[in-house]
Amino acid sequence: MKPKATLRHFLVLAGSSLLAISSTHAQTLYFDGSNTTTANGVSNYGSNTSGTPHIWDTTTANWDNGSEYVEWINGRDANLRTSTGSNKYIKLDNSVTVGALAWPTSGGTAFLQTSNSSSLTVNGGIDFGSPAGVRLEVPVILGGSQIWSMGGTNSTLKVISGGTNLNGHTLTWNSTGTGTNANSYPQHSTITGSGNLIKDGAGFLRLQGTNDYTGTTTVSAGTIMAESSTALGNANNQLTINTGGTLNMGSQSLSIGNLTGTGGVITSTHTSGTRTLTIGSGDNGGGNFQGVIENGTTGSTTALTKTGTGTITLSGTNTYTGDTNVSAGSLIINGATSSTSTVTVETNGTLGGGGTIGGTLAVTGKLSPGDGITPADTLTLGSSLTLNANSILAFGLGTDSDLISFSSVADNLIGSGNATLQLSLLSGFSYANTYTIFQNTSTSAFTLLDITGYDDANYTANFFDGGDSYLLNFTPVPEPRAALLGGLGLLALLRRRR
Repeated sequence: MKPKATLRHFLVLAGSSLLAISSTHAQTLYFDGSNTTTANGVSNYGSNTSGTPHIWDTTTANWDNGSEYVEWINGRDANLRTSTGSNKYIKLDNSVTVGALAWPTSGGTAFLQTSNSSSLTVNGGIDFGSPAGVRLEVPVILGGSQIWSMGGTNSTLKVISGGTNLNGHTLTWNSTGTGTNANSYPQHSTITGSGNLIKDGAGFLRLQGTNDYTGTTTVSAGTIMAESSTALGNANNQLTINTGGTLNMGSQSLSIGNLTGTGGVITSTHTSGTRTLTIGSGDNGGGNFQGVIENGTTGSTTALTKTGTGTITLSGTNTYTGDTNVSAGSLIINGATSSTSTVTVETNGTLGGGGTIGGTLAVTGKLSPGDGITPADTLTLGSSLTLNANSILAFGLGTDSDLISFSSVADNLIGSGNATLQLSLLSGFSYANTYTIFQNTSTSAFTLLDITGYDDANYTANFFDGGDSYLLNFTPVPEPRAALLGGLGLLALLRRRR
């Protein structure tokens, strides 16, 4: 194999000295360990032990460029791929930079270690092939956005544990292994720095240990298995799960800043206990997750907590059965929650949307059907609604009104006299209209604490039982002159009767 050429061009400029312009094409160097074979453009090093590793430094001529042995040259592509022998140990003795790294394919477990602070900067990605086993134990620094790929079903451990600094870049993991043994999948831990992580490929990626990277995590395909509470990095990070992607929470409770995505699934393969997904850390929000949050394996339960001041929208038909707690900020349900998920809205929380709340709902904070911008949104409740002391019902009124509709007629309104109806008068509103606030309820004599947000100087708001519904209309307040004339007329009538 011939090395790729170095082009050297000379340009003579009138009245000036010779100007040289050089450009070097990337060249792959092949690791030959002890330099005992003829240079032929193939990695060739045998099995050994951690006590007698092959050395990767910048002074030993043990790299094959296809025609001769050379010392390592920073920025070149590195091929450490060999199928000979069993376990193979390489020790990094100097910090180096590679373009792309190919390592390994088969032939036992491949170790890349260091006994000092040497690090490996990778500019162009790592192709792990379909390895028997991998132990990447040196610190890796990303020199650019890149892809790491790994396939195969071999059940020997594949561990990336030396630390990975994203360094402002995006790491895309294209793992395609789908074997039944979890050791078939890459296990990645200690991911740091700012940057983004993308899971691609139909296989699995196990995220473990203390990851504190700041950025986004996206599951475009395959599965991320969260095997620690910090698997997804900083708690304020955004998680995106798109159609074809899965987050397996395992036995972990996780905190994220924002949740969004076109589809996909959040699940668990743990067989007991409850794990909680907390969304909104760091007051983040704005996401719309269109996928499904489910329990997963039989015996497993998933719960959801919304925290922080931001807004999160869930548009999928969720089937998890754990509690849903809106501790702070806004949770918009445009899809559905299950009939066995109890929903609680605390003092600083708001629940809204135009979907279905399947289980019981208790509100101490705010209940706001729809989006608060356009009227005539319906929030459907599959069970009872309890309005606790000083709770808020926030409704938009236009040509029609926002509406809370129970899925069937029952005595399902609890907390008479506790809630204030807070009105927003929108386009199409008229004081001459009658609006439906609650639909499909047989609860009698239900009252409100107060009604605000309208012209109470000129109108009186009337909340009343309309038969399986509670309605709202307005009556004008009589003008003082008209009231005085009416009073004088009544007085005159009484005097005539005397």
